[in-house]
Amino acid sequence: MRAMDLATVAPPESEEEAVESEWMPLGTFAISTNEKDVEPSQVVQLAVNKSGIISGTLYNIETDQAQAVQGQIDKETQRVAFRLGESEVVVAETGLYNLTQEEAPLHVHFGTSRTENYLLVRLEYTDDEGNIETEQQ
Repeated sequence: MRAMDLATVAPPESEEEAVESEWMPLGTFAISTNEKDVEPSQVVQLAVNKSGIISGTLYNIETDQAQAVQGQIDKETQRVAFRLGESEVVVAETGLYNLTQEEAPLHVHFGTSRTENYLLVRLEYTDDEGNIETEQQ
C-alpha cells in the first residue's frame, strides 16, 4: 500500500463515533530536518485509537500555526502514514514501533517526486515538582 493511500482517512460517520473513539497518546515529538537542526521549529503530537487511526497536531513554533495531522496504521506491516496539514501531497511515514522510541526516523514524501528523511525526537516535560517525565510512562 502506498503511503498516500495509507494516510487517507475517512472522517467519523457521526459526532458520537468521534466522541466514542478511545485515543491513546503516542507522544509529542520535535521534527528535526537534519543533523544541524538542533532547535527544530516544528512539533508533532500524535495519538491512535483502537481502529488504528492516527490523529494529532503539527505546530510550527516560528509561525505560531497549528495544523491537523491524520492517517492510520497498516495493521499487517505496522507502518504508520499520516498527512501533515491540509496538503494532499505531503505525507509522513514511519513504523509504529519507532514511535515508542526516544528517536525515530520519519520519511516525508512531497508528492511522488521527492522524499526527505527527518528525525522525530521525543520531548520530555517536567511535572509540578520539576521531575522530568516522558509521555510513555
